[in-house]
Amino acid sequence: MPLPTKLILLFLLVCAHWAIGQRAVLQSKSGQVHFQSEAPLELIEGVNPSLRGVIDTTAGTLAFTLSTADFTGFNSALQQEHFHENYLESSRFPRASFKGRILDGVQWNSQSIQSFRVKGVLTIHGIEQERIIVCEWRAIDKEFRLQSSFKVPLIDHNITVPRVVKQKIAEEIRVQVLVQF
Repeated sequence: MPLPTKLILLFLLVCAHWAIGQRAVLQSKSGQVHFQSEAPLELIEGVNPSLRGVIDTTAGTLAFTLSTADFTGFNSALQQEHFHENYLESSRFPRASFKGRILDGVQWNSQSIQSFRVKGVLTIHGIEQERIIVCEWRAIDKEFRLQSSFKVPLIDHNITVPRVVKQKIAEEIRVQVLVQF
């Protein structure tokens, strides 16, 4: 093989190796989860500012986790105590997470709002459930924002509500996520 051909092949191999090795991984700077249980007799809300996550834009995957003990903002100390001790059982199940694969194409640097679906596993209360969650993505200068809103049926995660408080706790909890990268 002539020397120029060898150099071109070497150059192409180096470029290919470099391109394959490059990964665009975004780590969250801040993130929060807000939940709401709207039942006939009571509205219960909580917020958790400890959401952390990563998005691998090259592989099209993402993962998020939070400490369940960090939920605050309840109407009363008793609501918060029951949430952590009786329902989420934060001492037994200290983490909740979501890991998934992005199903749709995303233009990561586009400043327009883009919707995409993620298929993954949501783990709450030690129970894994496969879910498809719709997210919105937006790039603003060098900052990125992901948000999502979805419902979580308590039964899907083996969270039981005693009959005596059924009118105070919704069977499906509305969850809102906001993450800055």
